[in-house]
Amino acid sequence: MLDCSYSIDKSEEKSFALKWYFGNQSEVIYHWMPDLDFRFVNGRIQAKFDWDFYLNTTNPKVNKFRAIIIKRPTTEQSGLYICEVSTNQGTDSKSASMIIYSPPEEVDFSRKFLEKEKQLLMSYKVKRIFPLPFVVIYQSCGNKRFAQRTTLLHDTSAISNDARAESGKENVYTLENVQYISFTDIIANHLKNGCTDDDDVAYYGTIELMLTINSTDYIVEKSFDIILRK
Repeated sequence: MLDCSYSIDKSEEKSFALKWYFGNQSEVIYHWMPDLDFRFVNGRIQAKFDWDFYLNTTNPKVNKFRAIIIKRPTTEQSGLYICEVSTNQGTDSKSASMIIYSPPEEVDFSRKFLEKEKQLLMSYKVKRIFPLPFVVIYQSCGNKRFAQRTTLLHDTSAISNDARAESGKENVYTLENVQYISFTDIIANHLKNGCTDDDDVAYYGTIELMLTINSTDYIVEKSFDIILRK
């Protein structure tokens, strides 16, 4: 529900009008003029608008239909909303952002050992997510997971460089990223983390991807084990 509260003097009720905008006052999505018994809803929310909803207030004449109910909202409805109230005495407005979260359809995390180059190639793909997430990749000891970890990638502000908006009306993104890490750096991190070795193994450990969406409890974890021989 989108709602805004206000107080109107009795003398101003006849000229009272309310508008809801989407974006920077560029698109009127709802217009209510109670004195004319007029309500308008534009195409962005028309199919999802609840015409039957109203508020029980002390002054229903100028408050009854001030709020908007958008049924089954999608990421298309994410954005800035502005409530504007006007009378013959002037105009006032307030704004707030609404985010409709969409978890990813798919999260893929894979690796490939490049023996000739002595590198590990790591790649991830996050399909159709909103808003843009945070992605962190860790290296940890295989036998002491989470006890000590080294961050290999912390993709936050730079993540937009790896994201592309999907075509269509919905605000969704697909992210792809490829990272290389040398065997030398892997072993250095192994020692830094205080991992223990077997006699014939240089390193046995875990590479973990953690994806989160800001301001939510949503989390996806993917991992794979790696072994580098001495």
